[in-house]
Amino acid sequence: MKWRMVIAGWALAVAPLMLRAQPAAPPNGDPVVVLLDRSPEITRNARLEAARRLAQRNSPEDRAALVKALQEVSNQTIQSVAAIAISELPDPSEEFINPLFTLLQAQVPYDLARPASRALGKYKTSAVVLQRLIDRTQTVTGEASRRAAIEALGAFPEKRAAARLMELLASPDVSTDLRNSSVRGLTEMTGASEIGTDIGRWENWWRGNQSLADDAFRGAIQTSKANRFEDYRDRYDRLAMASRAQISRFYRKLPPEQREASLLELLNSAEPLERAVAAGIVREDKASAAVIPESVQKQLTAMIGDLEPDVRFAVASALGALNYAPAIEPLLRQVSIEQNPDVKSALARAIRPMQDLRAVDPLVNLLQDNDRAVSRDAAIALRDLGNLIREKNDSATHSKVAAALQQVIARTQNDVAGDALREAAVDAMVPLQHPSLIRDLIRLLADRETEGVRRNAIRALAQYGDENLADSIAQKLEDRTSPAVRLAAATALGRLGRSADLGALVKRVKTDPDPSVATAAWNAIAATIVRDSTSVEQLTALAANDFKADGDDIARSRRLAILSALEKKYDPNEPTTLNDLAGVQQNIGLTYLAYVPPQAADAIAPLTSSLKNYKAANSSVGEETLTELVMRAHLKAEKYADAIAFASQAISEKPGNAEAVGREIKKEARLLVDAKEFAKATELINLAENRMTTPLAMSTRTALNEMTIEIRRALDEGRRDGTTAPSGPRSAEHPHVHDGFPIAMVLTPLIESFTSR
Repeated sequence: MKWRMVIAGWALAVAPLMLRAQPAAPPNGDPVVVLLDRSPEITRNARLEAARRLAQRNSPEDRAALVKALQEVSNQTIQSVAAIAISELPDPSEEFINPLFTLLQAQVPYDLARPASRALGKYKTSAVVLQRLIDRTQTVTGEASRRAAIEALGAFPEKRAAARLMELLASPDVSTDLRNSSVRGLTEMTGASEIGTDIGRWENWWRGNQSLADDAFRGAIQTSKANRFEDYRDRYDRLAMASRAQISRFYRKLPPEQREASLLELLNSAEPLERAVAAGIVREDKASAAVIPESVQKQLTAMIGDLEPDVRFAVASALGALNYAPAIEPLLRQVSIEQNPDVKSALARAIRPMQDLRAVDPLVNLLQDNDRAVSRDAAIALRDLGNLIREKNDSATHSKVAAALQQVIARTQNDVAGDALREAAVDAMVPLQHPSLIRDLIRLLADRETEGVRRNAIRALAQYGDENLADSIAQKLEDRTSPAVRLAAATALGRLGRSADLGALVKRVKTDPDPSVATAAWNAIAATIVRDSTSVEQLTALAANDFKADGDDIARSRRLAILSALEKKYDPNEPTTLNDLAGVQQNIGLTYLAYVPPQAADAIAPLTSSLKNYKAANSSVGEETLTELVMRAHLKAEKYADAIAFASQAISEKPGNAEAVGREIKKEARLLVDAKEFAKATELINLAENRMTTPLAMSTRTALNEMTIEIRRALDEGRRDGTTAPSGPRSAEHPHVHDGFPIAMVLTPLIESFTSR
């Protein structure tokens, strides 16, 4: 039993690593030559290894070599290893049947007949093979090969096979050896090893089953064996897990300088479990960023064709993690002959990161595999090669891959079990951008398709960059069942950048219940509005109706993006649109001022440009408004010196501006005093009094003087109370206020200087 082999492997694991059995020597050169050469220098193990490799490769030439080996009557070793290799195949070719039956002839010894009978037992569904085995058991000559035929009947869960075995078991005319072979056949058929050689219990079992119809008997046998198999499998899994953990622990405890040699020893072990564990250790080391020795990588590459599927799986997984370029050719050779579905998938995954176009044909072949998981992994690998396939400019290869993916779509139609494969195939179409795929991709947007298929079809269509495809994609913005599909549609429309879709995208921004979709829709809008195709009218409508400054800061930032795009639509050298340009710049500045807190420093430049353009357009109303706004932006940004310089220039250019700029100075000073930010208020008042090249209006100066007196009074009251008047919440950020320095000492000289005049 397989689990007994695991126990042996576990026992080896707990022994010192250097006390290991040596693996069978692999055959040198062509396995056909190694198998069929009659030279006595070639060992049985080497021939067996060669036969197994031929069976695994399974090409017509390899099968012909195995048939020839079965017919090597002058060398029973060659016949035996060929039969063993065939018996290990899950589904051997029918061309082996007749040569195998020649090994059940009367003169054939048991040691040769038994592997042949095991191989014939793999043809469980062949009524012809079963009948020929029954016929052989009825021929009394050649008891040794007759025993092998009897035991082979146990591989068939058929009522007539059981009837023949019971007939032999109950016959007084058969030998003890034949009776024991009948017991072995019944035990293999039923899995009832607990009955042993008790003929009475076997007769009881037969009485309970012989009246069943053929189908019912077959079902009962399969259920019985399945239940027993589950028990054995659980034992095996537990033992295998313990063995793996034990081997790994011993390896991890080794000093670093001994690990390479020990790992190579494990990889060369005669025990498959140890080889698989060693490959797993390499994958774990790579995942932890350890440096994998070149010798280990080379050894793994040599093991790609290991005879054990579990080892091949572990090796492929390790090589995929390593991305070891020299392994690509052996991996591709193994893909062409691999029979195990799990290993096929592992090979496809190993090939993926290597980015080698030689993998295209093997992967296309895997796409047609009957196992959906294998086809899915092949599709994923082709997806990762998609950009290379397209960029190679090889139309034949490009078309071949596209056609293969279309075939997958065709054969998975209405196949619920194939949904994952279908989604992977559409995903593989994304980087290809082959023209022949467009029609299929549009059909794959239908609501009957899975979310993954619809999403991937949208992504694929977007890659073509064709605005004519936008109508089909835009419809999926309204997909009611899948936020992922709406997200893909919004993202795709951003790539296509068609201004006609702005309205639908705005709707997603405002109403979609999924925040990620709303964000993607805005990103699509942002990508579209910078394109030449978006008109001034569209941008103006977006700013005026959809993205206003009275929302939150996110809405304000989006409004700024739209206004910035709109600003670029105007030529500053075109006099007829200067007024419109100034209005856009004014709105940009006002939006900055609408932030909480205001982003006044950012507002200065657009407002200054707006003022300049209003002046150039001879807009007196605009000029007056912008003079106040520029002044306000400077003051809110606490750029007091710049504000006073701007005020001086504004008054010198137009004396009537004195009232407007004075009003802004008074307003800001008042806010500062009310907030008890006396240092800032005093700085502003002092600059207004001493730095103005043209004086402010008397009403403004009077108001500022009254605020100065108010500040001094507050400071005096603070001194009388033994405290310093608070500077307010904003003063801590002001560069003119110093921690631990009494504010009165700063302000008093300034106040006295101001009020003494």
